[in-house]
Amino acid sequence: MEKAYIHYFSGTGNTRRAANIINEGLSHYGYNVTLVDMSIQIPNLETAPLHVIMFPVYGFGAPSLVLKYVRRLKVVQEGRAAIIAVGGTTGELSGFEGQALNQVKSHLERAGLTVGFTDLVTYPENWTQFFNSPDVPTTKNICQRADQSVADFTEKIALGHISLRHKNHLLRTLSVPIFWAYHTSADVFSVNYT
Repeated sequence: MEKAYIHYFSGTGNTRRAANIINEGLSHYGYNVTLVDMSIQIPNLETAPLHVIMFPVYGFGAPSLVLKYVRRLKVVQEGRAAIIAVGGTTGELSGFEGQALNQVKSHLERAGLTVGFTDLVTYPENWTQFFNSPDVPTTKNICQRADQSVADFTEKIALGHISLRHKNHLLRTLSVPIFWAYHTSADVFSVNYT
């Protein structure tokens, strides 16, 4: 049985929900899975052929806590990694991950992991400063679609399919100032988890 780690941070529960689906799916494919909550555990340095990194998108980037966590990861043996960013939607349109996937991918590759899967899944929007929450039927529909997407991701990850999400370079570039403004102000008011 191959070992797999799912390293996740969940601010509101959507990422944890997706991590549980990945956990069940990878277990079905014969992996011995360990869930690691990035907000309360230091990076596990055990060898594992597969690491799945999951986190919400904050201000078009990965949360500061996640970036600090992946910078500290040390890989003892070659392995592969998958990255799943969790965004929000109020209906049919998918969210936008901005810099998030590329940020985490570059840190994992520097740590010695081969990143073979990156994607975004969108659960109900909870950035309530800017968007109203969707109504109950819409929320149910969004969750069903998202859960199915995560199950599809699990199959690709388990079977080692290469699938890297590509987004418009202009949009990614335009999201950089928003990311830095958001994270600079967030660092001033954030709790230090280290």
